[in-house]
Amino acid sequence: MKYEIFIEPSAYTEIREAVHFVNNVSNIAGKELRNEIMSSIDSLKMMPNRHPIVEKYKVLGKDRRKMLIGNGRYFILYTVHENIVYIELFGDSRRKR
Repeated sequence: MKYEIFIEPSAYTEIREAVHFVNNVSNIAGKELRNEIMSSIDSLKMMPNRHPIVEKYKVLGKDRRKMLIGNGRYFILYTVHENIVYIELFGDSRRKR
């Protein structure tokens, strides 16, 4: 089964801001980060349930899963409902949430 991906606007904004920040240091690093993030998200089309459920972020019976990106520096939180993967949050692991 192939899943569809839906990126919440707020998560997409966070991705853009992270890439923009890295891009200010190095255009090459910014492009590499963007490619890594998007290919990681794209990989969820095939096996979205391979990442662990995070109990701390479980709300109203929704299992939120956490995927680490960039050697664990970044992460996404997402839910899977039927055949759609909802990317709800993108964040920097070095920040407190």
